Amino acid sequence: LPVANVITSRGCPWGKCTFCFESGRAAQKYRRYSPQRAVAEIKNLVKNFWIKEVTFWDDNFLINEKWIFEFCDLLDKENIHIPWSACGRVNTVTRSMLKRVKESGCWCIFYGFETGNDDLLLRIKKGATLEQARRAAHWTNEFGIDIRGSFMLALPGETPAKARQTIKFACELDVTFAQFLLTFPEWGTELYDDAIKSGRLVATYQGRTVATYIPQGYKDADEVRKMQKEAYMSFYFRPSFIWEHFKRLRSFNIIKQYYQGLKYILGVSQ
Repeated sequence: LPVANVITSRGCPWGKCTFCFESGRAAQKYRRYSPQRAVAEIKNLVKNFWIKEVTFWDDNFLINEKWIFEFCDLLDKENIHIPWSACGRVNTVTRSMLKRVKESGCWCIFYGFETGNDDLLLRIKKGATLEQARRAAHWTNEFGIDIRGSFMLALPGETPAKARQTIKFACELDVTFAQFLLTFPEWGTELYDDAIKSGRLVATYQGRTVATYIPQGYKDADEVRKMQKEAYMSFYFRPSFIWEHFKRLRSFNIIKQYYQGLKYILGVSQ
């Protein structure tokens, strides 16, 4: 601390995912700062606001290798050596890109893996494959960069069996942290329109642990919610996971963060 939240771009250059507002009626045209402007903003934050870390909240930060290399070179040239994190797509990162961002301070990448089923990836028009996900996770782990993996449960066409395949896939990828979010059809998206037509939208958004959309593969909202609990328990209570994260407990703040996370997994904190 202190950490600054920074956005260097708007919109998404892919813009086809059925569940994302960036591909729906509220989508924005993709545009981005130059590397020079992005670094100038960070330099200002460090110099005048004493920022010690940056979190990039671009929908997709790690896209263009040329942009990323220039950005990292400028960080080094300006002698800015602070940790930073960002979001990436598994089909746009490269091994050389990940090596370069690690050298310039990147410690964590958020990937939207979504599902462990190729047919569901095609259905939601993700534009990525399971093999690309495996490769990106392998490279990211290779360079010692933490991975925050996001997975969606109760997608259209999903069944409990396919959900368990997603849980298994999350464990296989060896991501540092995983979130299993219940599918929420956002207004203006293709998924929202399909949910309205099918009559499977059962409630308005009430948080990450309340099922609002029930695909035909599930009996009811209770079954969807139970699957989410199963996902968290299966992922976070593996002996290998517990041991790896036990070794990270080096300060009271980290212990407190893990305690809050444990309460969420157990359903004590929503």
